Amino acid sequence: LKYQWYYRTSNTGTWTKSTAACAATNTYTLTASQVTKARSGYQYRCVITDGSGQSVTSNTATLTVTSSGPTITTQPKSQTVSPGTATSFKVVATGTNLKYQWYYRTSSTGTWTKSTAACAATNTYTLTASQVTKARSGYQYRCVITDGSGQSVTSNTATLTVTSSGPTITTQPKSQTVSAGTATSFKVVATGTDLKYQWYYRTSSSGSWAKSTAACATTDTYTLTASQVTKARSGYQYRCVITDENGSTVTSEAATLTIE
Repeated sequence: LKYQWYYRTSNTGTWTKSTAACAATNTYTLTASQVTKARSGYQYRCVITDGSGQSVTSNTATLTVTSSGPTITTQPKSQTVSPGTATSFKVVATGTNLKYQWYYRTSSTGTWTKSTAACAATNTYTLTASQVTKARSGYQYRCVITDGSGQSVTSNTATLTVTSSGPTITTQPKSQTVSAGTATSFKVVATGTDLKYQWYYRTSSSGSWAKSTAACATTDTYTLTASQVTKARSGYQYRCVITDENGSTVTSEAATLTIE
């Protein structure tokens, strides 16, 4: 007996004579690398010929390649971090020839956008320190994982929460007792990111605070020139409101000007 295997790509396709080494044996073998989703539906049959030249054709056998698709073993986790802190979202999956694509949206009701960041095609999506701002708080991220057969699975959604305790005052402005006609100043020292300063004053400890329009009122040091230090200003109080890049604020203690 002599054997010759044939194949076709579908049940309506044309039969093709196989040139594989095994095609001349009674067993037609497909290697692991040949068994792909693309070959699902291929059909095979064998023509067997005896020494007298008579032949018979076998029934048709169909190859069906199934796949459950990639499986996520570790979902990305939501992250809560301070502004300016690098963070990442990671997904772990099993499957063959996996490809990753991360998506993001600006809120839980927003539209998903395909990320074009370099890390968006990996299993770990990283935000640099400069990207972690208060403005991104509430952003959500998820990953679509596709295997070599084209099947995909979508990860759970992970949320970025950016917290901020606001700026911190390390040195409060100090009350000043000076003689009339003596320049003096009030200084505040604070820590935080991209701090902005605004000084306020009131004419007495029970008065209403007014926003100063002096040039120095937007710095960390509020200065009164010698001509401004008059007896009439004795009892004036000064304080500073400090704001960071996220809009968080802190107000200093009040410092009192006493003129002898």
